[in-house]
Amino acid sequence: MYARGPRTQKIGLTVALSLGAVVGLVGCGPELGGADETSQDPGLSSANGLAVINGLSVANGLTAANGLASANGLSAANGLASANGLASANGLMTTSDGRMTVSYLVKCALAANDSLVKQDQYNASYTYPGELGLATQWKNGSCDENCMEIMSACMMAHINTTGRHVNLYLDSPVTLGLGRLNNYPLQEGAFFGNIFTTPPKAYYCNGFDFDRAPVAGRIGGNQSGSPYTNPYGACSSVCTTVGANGEAYGSCSGWNNVITTFRDFDPTVPYTICNPSSNMCLDVKGNSTSAGAVIDLWPANGGTNQQWVFERVDTSSPSGKYRIRSFSSGLYLDVVNSSMSNGGLVDQWPNNGGANQQWWMTQVVAGSYLIGPVHSGLLLNTAGIGQGGQMVQSGSGSYSNSQMWKLTLVGSGSGNSGSTGSTGSSSGTPCASFCSPDTVIATQSYGNSNIGTGAACYSTTFPISAMNCGNMTGRTMSVNGTAIDCNNPVLPAKVNGGYCFQATAGGYSYAYFGMW
Repeated sequence: MYARGPRTQKIGLTVALSLGAVVGLVGCGPELGGADETSQDPGLSSANGLAVINGLSVANGLTAANGLASANGLSAANGLASANGLASANGLMTTSDGRMTVSYLVKCALAANDSLVKQDQYNASYTYPGELGLATQWKNGSCDENCMEIMSACMMAHINTTGRHVNLYLDSPVTLGLGRLNNYPLQEGAFFGNIFTTPPKAYYCNGFDFDRAPVAGRIGGNQSGSPYTNPYGACSSVCTTVGANGEAYGSCSGWNNVITTFRDFDPTVPYTICNPSSNMCLDVKGNSTSAGAVIDLWPANGGTNQQWVFERVDTSSPSGKYRIRSFSSGLYLDVVNSSMSNGGLVDQWPNNGGANQQWWMTQVVAGSYLIGPVHSGLLLNTAGIGQGGQMVQSGSGSYSNSQMWKLTLVGSGSGNSGSTGSTGSSSGTPCASFCSPDTVIATQSYGNSNIGTGAACYSTTFPISAMNCGNMTGRTMSVNGTAIDCNNPVLPAKVNGGYCFQATAGGYSYAYFGMW
């Protein structure tokens, strides 16, 4: 079973026979009408996704008060092919946004060798191809409660609120089957509920990797306007696991028709790469566009010279190796002269195919990575490097805070997304107004016995009830901006669905705090 916490496998190295489904996500794809959907990926793939504004929206039936089948010409009691199952004269088939929703209903319901032809109010015909085959019986018959639940999970799993195209892998013990694909190493989350009833029940929970490589428009990327909520926190706290090594979720909080989603980095958008211990980021010195320019450490400044794109080296293999490209210069993170030594310098250089430009991304605790060049087996390390100092490779095996890196999607902030049961819609992480970058605490019970002497910034959305802290002489411990007395710590009200733990710089390295 996977356990949130130290996960020392390199991305993509755990793989089984693929029996799940690969799909794509684009929010504003073309409406389908008489033509097959463009295929961009191997296997079960698509070039169209579902944006909240183009389907599961107030105008199309899914509101806090009304389910998708309410007053939309859609009936679970009758087959989609019939006039009583999916009407032509009213409801979803009468608008472009509604027809986009229908395209995803059919994609989820029917198999790849099947399709549905429907007319709108003007008798114009639209052909919708099937793909995943989760409810083939609904074409000509009814969709019972289990059917509505797995269809709900599928529809929610396809939502991308920004309209970006992000490939996904869907895993479920219900119809889709279980397995993993090398190209989709990150477990994003699980979706479940019933969006066809009134009021709709639309839920998700956070997978192991929801915060490790956030993707715009998805959970983990400050998603806004989504129709689902997360009242549970981590899936591990509310779901049973199924499959090899507990790869997916079988039931969650009593819902038995669950879909688990997996993805990779979005290779089209940049991330910042920052060390939470030093509060400094990888930076192209002087915003240089020249080959050989120094990669240094610098506090976050919003510049494009601190933005990086992750490119999978070989998507057909389970290697998990990436090239890391500067968004400003187009050059790649590179170990100078392929040095094998501790202290080997890092610069930017044109792509040369060398292993000194390929990087392992090793997942570790609290939403962070170890980043190491493939050729040397060492790690990017900030130890002993001050502001403006050149980045080096140093150390391997056991790791320290100086070797941990937090990735933040540019323009989305860091951490959580969507909404929670306690706060409704979230505009950022709990630390959004207090400190950054924040280290996301990803367990219900957490303790850090040595936070170091640098400024500390941690966030959690777990429903904790108490905390402790100590050895804070010479510094201040705050929660959600309120100073805490470590002799009698009292948690303040939640902010953005959780708590932000801050410690000012100074004092003892063995200062500590914990929560449960």
